[in-house]
This record gives sequence, structure tokens and C-alpha cells, in this order.
Amino acid sequence: MSKFNFENELIATQEHELPAIGLHFTTPERNFSSEGEARSVNVIYEDAQNNDVVWQPDVLWEARNIADRQGITHVIDIGCGGGHKLVHYFQGGGYDVMGIDYHGSLSLSRAAYPEWQWVECDLTSWDDLSRISLELTNTAPVVMILSDVIEHLTDPRPLVAWMRAQLIARPGSRLVVSTPDRTLLDYEDVNSRPENKSHVREWSFTELERYFVSSGLEIIRSGHTRANQYDPVISTIFIECACSEEFYKEFLIDVGLLHGDEWPQHLLVTTEYAGIHNTGGIGTFVREQRESYGYDKSLCLFGGVANGLTQEILRAEKLVSTSMLLVESDIQSLPLEDQFLKAVQQFLFYFPDISTIQYGDYQGIGCRIAQAKQTGLLPQTIRIIAHCHGITHYLENAHESWLGLSHSGTAEKEKISVEGADLAVFPTTFLRELYAEAGINVPAENNVLLRYPLHSPVSELDASTKIDTLIFYGKRSRMKGYDLLLDSLAGVDVEQWKKAGITTICLIGPKVHGNPQTDSMLEVLREHYQVEEFCNLSRQQAIDALHERAHRAICLMPYLGDNHPYALLDVAFSTTIPLMANAGGVPEMIPEEFRSICLADPNALSFRARIHGLLSLSSAAFHDLRESLVSTMAQTQNDINELVKAFPGDQQPKLLAGNTGEATIIVPVFNTPLDYIEDLIFGINNQSLKPAEVVFVDDASEEDYVDGLQSLVKEHLLLPYRIIRHPQNKGLAGARNTGLAAAQTDFIINIDSDDVPLNDFVRDIVFSLRSNPQHAAAVPYLCAFDDGTDFNIVRSGMYVYRPLGDGVIASQLDNQLGHANAGFRTSTLREFGGWDESSKAMWEDWALYLKLTAAGRKIAIIPKIGCLYRVRPQSMLRTYKTWPAMRRLANNMLGLPRYENFRLQAMLRSYRDVTAQEAESRHRLAALQVEFSILQQEINSSRQELNRGGVRAVRSLANRLAQYPALFDAVRKCGRTGWKILRKLAHLGRRLRG
Repeated sequence: MSKFNFENELIATQEHELPAIGLHFTTPERNFSSEGEARSVNVIYEDAQNNDVVWQPDVLWEARNIADRQGITHVIDIGCGGGHKLVHYFQGGGYDVMGIDYHGSLSLSRAAYPEWQWVECDLTSWDDLSRISLELTNTAPVVMILSDVIEHLTDPRPLVAWMRAQLIARPGSRLVVSTPDRTLLDYEDVNSRPENKSHVREWSFTELERYFVSSGLEIIRSGHTRANQYDPVISTIFIECACSEEFYKEFLIDVGLLHGDEWPQHLLVTTEYAGIHNTGGIGTFVREQRESYGYDKSLCLFGGVANGLTQEILRAEKLVSTSMLLVESDIQSLPLEDQFLKAVQQFLFYFPDISTIQYGDYQGIGCRIAQAKQTGLLPQTIRIIAHCHGITHYLENAHESWLGLSHSGTAEKEKISVEGADLAVFPTTFLRELYAEAGINVPAENNVLLRYPLHSPVSELDASTKIDTLIFYGKRSRMKGYDLLLDSLAGVDVEQWKKAGITTICLIGPKVHGNPQTDSMLEVLREHYQVEEFCNLSRQQAIDALHERAHRAICLMPYLGDNHPYALLDVAFSTTIPLMANAGGVPEMIPEEFRSICLADPNALSFRARIHGLLSLSSAAFHDLRESLVSTMAQTQNDINELVKAFPGDQQPKLLAGNTGEATIIVPVFNTPLDYIEDLIFGINNQSLKPAEVVFVDDASEEDYVDGLQSLVKEHLLLPYRIIRHPQNKGLAGARNTGLAAAQTDFIINIDSDDVPLNDFVRDIVFSLRSNPQHAAAVPYLCAFDDGTDFNIVRSGMYVYRPLGDGVIASQLDNQLGHANAGFRTSTLREFGGWDESSKAMWEDWALYLKLTAAGRKIAIIPKIGCLYRVRPQSMLRTYKTWPAMRRLANNMLGLPRYENFRLQAMLRSYRDVTAQEAESRHRLAALQVEFSILQQEINSSRQELNRGGVRAVRSLANRLAQYPALFDAVRKCGRTGWKILRKLAHLGRRLRG
């Protein structure tokens, strides 16, 4: 007998004012607009109903009514489950129907209705949803049904963005959504966690409308419907949505995400931007790149700091700020690179069809974006592009000094941001070779050589006169050759330039901390020449200052290691002749026929010779040289601008390959409380991708413990499993190695027995290892929760461990490589002998990662919380000694003799201790200096007081009385007595007033 033996009921719609729009309402941090609690792990089950209850029975009936009214024949049921409702309401009538769900549910629908179209899809995966789009070959209107689905999704953004794209691409389409209204479910506390364990979160009617309107969807009508055919209370939200291209563009413009009429193709990520900062470097590059692409085709995500930055300025500059996309708590608490990743993920929700995400490598701001793409958290259709401007080694080379521990962590982020990108763009071969020298490995197919764009107009070429001015243009730093400049001009025979007709030295650029030597040489120049200084000009003002002097000046810029200074283009386009050092990337920017004139060796003798050569030119020859150089460089730059405009071309992004391989979960156990094991099993049971097997390795727990463990696992674990018992305790490393030896899959995943994996823990690890053969391990973020608290509530403000996955030397002191709850390629781990079980000290996971990275193997970081770490008072970190653990690290470093590994540990840890002591000493010295300053102020005040006329008269009288000891003593005693009487009278007065 059919379970559909009931009459359908109309949706109870209602007229009301839509809630306010806010981009933050679509973020995970705002729980996607729900004000109720959310689950960390929800139950995943197959939709196999064995009773006659039909959940939300009127939703598909209403969807068919909409299809008939609109004349729509294409229907997509998203999260179709067992398919019985879809088949019942849409059989017959000539409908083209597709059911979409994950594999577990589709196995039931395929078995029951093999003639219907069922498509497997992970509804939280950008790439799975993109694959579905390829199967939808026509653009006819469609009715999409999302009934009793959205509440099950940890992150609905990929799916909502995909459905919105379908509505836009197919004019006249409709989306029907239903989900329980938690305020109508008779909860004791309407904001508590959903009672249904398969629901991540639940919305109220207003909250869900707010989420959809903040997502850019147009709500056609909304109201409530029945939860099932027996429900006396209409407790389910019903919303019908549409979205046209015109409507969505108007929405994006209103919220400040879109600034033109075209769909953007490129997202540029930066902390610097010309127009907000006075910059001639990265900020200018980003602006010029947008000029090349067109402002309508490129959007810029700005995450920098600027004084007085307002929404009006952002709109005027056509920028999207991270503060527009993120909640304030993220901006305050997250590292910059994680802020950018979260902002990019939020940006992709609104612009899922962009083709590139581009960032600069400086400070490693894009490292998490690169890691997210490699591990499947971003669409594989997008190309990640790193623009190489200069990283830590570049700065060290330019300053000819090492930056050391101060850049530990930063240098590794920069390396990851370059190596992890799909394309790495170098403006000069100099920089590309410098990166290769430093060990930054970019495959040839990912390596692009492309100069910077610049669209500045060339100034009008004034008639030349005799040269009387020498200009220095740039920051007064050693890197820019300021020391070399002064040595060239004032080091020998300072008056030689006066003999050649020079009257003025002009310095254009900001000051930095000087030194006595450069200050003294500048004073020497002041004695013989007029010295003009312009220290606080904008870039345009600096260019104007150049132009005013161009016809009678040469510009001296002995930059010692610059990559691609825009300053050279500024100087050339202002029609001033540049004289630069033959170093860095500068020689590649100057046309070959002018290098013998415009380049000098980076020493004072060569610079003086080149200056004299230019000063010896006649006015006519100087004018011809300016005209020829400027026209050649301007034409070259126009060609470069056209190349940038076409970059990166139509080449398809490199998609991650591979789709095979399963994982075995290894769980080491040693007297772990069984309620912890039960929490762990709950997380394992509800993985979005199931492991092939779970291997528990009991490391010689107490005799009666194993029986309890076996009973618990047998009762609760829904997957194949084995329990292996050690006769003697081997420690964590030994237990894991037993699991490694027992594994029969391509990958193994370790989980500590008192921790809890989130739903996508296995899926994300397996995707990374399947798709990237170079990855030996895959490690997600780890979030802590306190023992004794409920792990299954999403909380904000908890500690999150965010490893980098790279940096052998930096990780000698602090583990930035990874944690224990991670996945590994089984063959690689066996090749390296697994975990070091020669010691039972802690840090066995840290030691393994050191061994892998020291051998050149890659650790993939999944920049997303994948597992919950239980903080226990008796954990290893709180009870084990660190000295044996440090010895373990030294024992597991490869590439150096064992002795050198121990000395490296000793030197680095000793150096850090000394550095910490120096920092403490500097702090104390600063405090003493403040105290000294206060004392000096008090002394000065006392001196001023003592020098007052009345005080001087009293002091003079006292000095005279001192010549008569008896009289002086009597006067002093009288004075003391009088003072005491006055104090008593004052005290008595206060008491009387009280």
C-alpha cells in the first residue's frame, strides 16, 4: 500500500517585510544567520525509511505546481534521499528529472528506481557541484528542490552558490527550499542545539530569509508547511526563490562587492594599494595590474592597514575589504594569512566563477590560499597565481645580512605561497635565479617571466639645458644605494662636481634611520652645494618634482639588489636620464643599447666615471639621449602592458589528478577511558567518506580493560575493525607502527584515542593524498576543547593549532610541521621506518615530520579544522619531560651527521634563550629609561623651584645663620615646632569639617 494516501495541503504563505541584508550573515562564524547552537559533528545516515511517514509531504507537490504554472519541465531534486517522493510527484507528465545525493542514499534510489537519473554528489564540494553543471547541457528553466537538506550541511555555501548560478543561467527558474523552523519545534530553549542529531543547525523563519536575501537570492514567497502528514503543527519553513542576472548584479553593487556591469574574472589579494598608501612598490603593481585587466574584470581584496580608511574610500577605489566579508572577531584573532583565506572563501560564495586568485609573495599572505587549493577546499577550476616581489632571502641579499629568527615562520609562509601556487610569476630572471638559489622550487611548467605593468603617461620632453642638478630618487637606505651615492659624491674631491657645472643635489624619497657616516657626508655636500630634500611626497608629487628638473638633471639610483623598481620607470617616463648600478633586476629593464651609458658597477669609482661621462655631453646630445631612451622604454612598456592584459590566457587550470586509494584509521589505546573511545567512535561513524577499516592497537592496557574495549567497539562502531593487543607496552610510536604494519590500504590515518574527528576529517585527508602524489602526509587544523565539556557544540574563541607543514630549521624549536591526528601515504611511512619507537618520550609526531621534511618530502596542510583535541590534565604535554623529547628530535633529523643534529638543537635553543634574555633586558632598560626620564623631570622641577626668588632669599638667610651655630640651632628647632603645630591644626580642621 502506498504511503502517499493523504491529501496534500497548500503552503501557508505570509506577507511581511524582508529582513535586512548583511554579508556577515552568510559566514560560518555567524552560523549562516542561525542564532541557535550548531553541532561540531552530525550523524550521517542513509535515507532508508521503513514506516509510512512522509516528511515535508507538500513541498514536492508544490514544486510540481510551480513547474506546471511556469511551464517548466526540468526538475532537480537536491538531496533526493531514497527518491520515493520525487518519483511519486513527478512520474508521468514528460518531466526531465534528476536526483542528486551522496552515494549512501543513491544506492537505495538506484536499486528501487533504476530507470530514473540519479547523480552522486558531495553537496559541500565545489568540484563535485561543478561536475554536475557539466552534465546539465541545456539552459532551459529548471525547478530545483532542496527539501530537508540544508540543515544537514556543515557548510551550505558551495551548494547555495551553485543553485544561485543555475537560477541566473536559466531565466525563469525557481528554487524551492524547506527546513524545520526550530522556534516551532517545542524546544525548551529555542536556541539550543537541534534535537535531531543529523542536523548541524536549524533556522527560524526570519533567520533563513535573512540568510537567503544576504546570499543575493530573490524571495518570491515564503511561509510554512507540514513536517509530515500526521503533523498537527505547521512547523516547516517554505521559501520559493528566484534570481536573475540583473537582480544579482544590483544586489552586489548595493553591498559594495561589484563596481561595474561585467562579471569579474580575477581576484587580486593585497595588503598594499596605491591610492591608499604612498607606494611605488607592491601597491602600485596591484593597481597597475587592475588597469591592465580593467576595473570591471578584476576585483581587489584589501586586507591592509591604513589610517582613515572608510567605506567611501573603498568604494571610490573600487576595493573589497576583508572587514566587509569577515566578522570582527576573525579580524582581531586570526593570523593575516588565515584572514585572507576566510575572506577568499566568502568572496567565492558570491563570485564562484572567477578564474584566478592572485597575490604577492611578500610576508606569505597567500600561503593558506595555496594550501586550500591543493587540498580541495577551493574550486579546482581556479588558478592560484603568486606574484614574486621579493621574500626573506631577497631582503637578505639586498641588505647583505641575515634576518635569522626574526623571520622564522614568515620565510616558510613565503616559500609555501610560491611553491603551492599554480603559477609563479617573476618580473626578472634575477629574482627567479635568486629564489632558485634559496631553494624555492617552482616547476618549469609553473614558472612565468613577466614584467610589471605601468600605464603612467610619458611626460612632455622639454628642451635640454646644461646639467646642473644631481637627483637621488628612492628611500635613503643601504638597499637603495644611499651610502654608495654619498661616497660617490663626497668621498673624494667633493668639489669636482662643481667644476662640472653641478650646483644642486636633490634628494627625493623618505628618510630612514641614518648613521653618523652618511650624516657627515651629507653635511659635507651641504657646505658646497644647494641640497634640496623632499621626504614626504606622494608618488605623483615625486614624479612632478622629477619632471621639473628633468631637462637639466641626471638621476642617480645605485640600487644594489632591487628586483624590478618602479622608480626606474618613473624616472624614465619623467624624461630624466637614470644612472643605476649594474645589479639586481635593473639591467633587464634598461634596453640593451643604453646599458653602457646608464649602468655602472656597484662601486664609487665606476659611478663617478659614469657621472662624468653624462656631464660631458652637450645639451643637444643629452636631449637626443633622453628622447631615444624614453621612446624605447615607453614602447617596451606598452608591449608589456598588453602581455599582462592577456595573462594568464585561456589555458585551463591544472586539475588535481588521481581518484583511487582508501584509508585505514589507526587508534593507539592505553587505558583510555571508554567514554572517550565512545566519542571517538561517534566521529568515525559519521565520516562523509568512510575509511576502509579501523585498527585499534591496545598498548598493553590493564587486563580487564580490553574486554570493555571490545564490547564497546562491537556495540557502537559501524565499520570493519580489528583490535590488536601488545603483550608489553611499546609507547605511542610503537603502537602506531603496529597499526602501520597491519594496514592494507594506500593511506593510513592516525587518531589519538581521546580526540574526536569532524565529519570531513577522512575525506579531506584522502583527497589531498589521492590528488597530490608529492604529499607524504596531510594534516588538518586542530581545535582544542576542555575535558569534561561537551565536544559537540561549535564554540568560538577556542585554541586552534595551525601548522605550516614546512621549515625544518624553524621547527627545531617550535613544531610548525603538524600534529598526531593526520594522514600518511603508507608506502612512504614504511620507507622511513614509521614512528621512532626507540624512546617513549613525547613529540613522536614532531620527530616524524622532521624526518620527512628533512628528506625533502612534502606535508600538505588542510587549512580547516578537521579534528577536536581533548585537553586533559594528565596529557603527555603536561606530564612528560622535555629533555628526552628534544633528544628525540635530534635523533630524527636527516641530512646531517647525528653529532651535528645534537649541536644544532643545542645552538638554536641556546640562541633562543639568549634572545629571550636580551628581549627581557631591553624591556627592563626601557622601563629604567622611563623612570630616569621621570626623575630628570622631577630634578628639573626642583631646580626651578629652588631658583625662585623667595626660595633663594630663604636659602641665603639660612647660609648666614649657619655662621652662628647656636642661633641656627634655635631657629631650626622653632621651625620644627611650628611645623608640628601647623600639622596638628590642619588635622583638627579636617576632623571638624568631617
